[in-house]
Amino acid sequence: MKIVYFIRHAKAVHDGTPDFDRGLEQRGFNDARLMAEHLKEKNVKFDKIISSPSKRTMMTAQIFAQVLGHGKNIKEVKELYASSTGRIISVLNDVKDKHGCVAVVGHNEEITEVCRLLSDETLGHIPTSGVCAIAFKVASWADVEIGSGKMIYFNSPKRAKKYKKHYVNSVIGRVHIDIGDHGVVLKQEIGNVTTGSISLTHDEMEKLARALFAIKKDLPSDSLQSQALVPILPSFTNSPMATSHMDELKVKYKKAYSPWTKEEDEMLKKYQAQGLTVADISKLLERNEGAIVSRKKKLGLS
Repeated sequence: MKIVYFIRHAKAVHDGTPDFDRGLEQRGFNDARLMAEHLKEKNVKFDKIISSPSKRTMMTAQIFAQVLGHGKNIKEVKELYASSTGRIISVLNDVKDKHGCVAVVGHNEEITEVCRLLSDETLGHIPTSGVCAIAFKVASWADVEIGSGKMIYFNSPKRAKKYKKHYVNSVIGRVHIDIGDHGVVLKQEIGNVTTGSISLTHDEMEKLARALFAIKKDLPSDSLQSQALVPILPSFTNSPMATSHMDELKVKYKKAYSPWTKEEDEMLKKYQAQGLTVADISKLLERNEGAIVSRKKKLGLS
């Protein structure tokens, strides 16, 4: 198994400095540290950090290295500046197989595009300081190729700032309350062992709160529409989180017969200029190959 964490550089200054020499603004420092702290909470450790040599990417890489205790061994790779998806994949293919988990710090649009290509997932724009991790069931980095990976993690400063954790101590142990974008997870923990969990959507959590309020005040619970929650109240059960972000994106964007947008046309032209094959473009734009060929003819790209 090989895992790569793609990290887009943090927010950089726009003060007339030449592009290569632009450093980070204060928000960039704060966001990069926030994202690194989230990875630290998940016990993520990099065997190697590879970065574009630009000032803003190197500064971002150094923040992640410092927070994660990686040290100062960051490899600068010039091919990651003003790069392409093909070059990024080539850089991965050259990683030594003794490394199981690496980080690649680079720039958009290349970072977003390569994540889409490698994971074959519908992925929106990766913002500054955004992190996307992809796992590959391969023994060698040389075998990493388009569509061979699976996205296992995605986060951004905006999402991270929304995510809050709380806990309460009770007679059954500690109950952690994890509030995310798509719902709430209650995890029962005794000692350091998680013994069960309940996953609720925000709507279900609101109903639960109203039901508890009704019980506390000795009010008729049916007036607060709380009966639907009765089955889940007695005990914790192992259950997955509600609909994942990626599942929602898939439902939203898999519209094979929807009209072509101006943005899609521009992306098609860009991918054509980069020399991507029809098959690769098909994966990126979520259109079948026949539709890609037809659109290229209409735009005079064939």
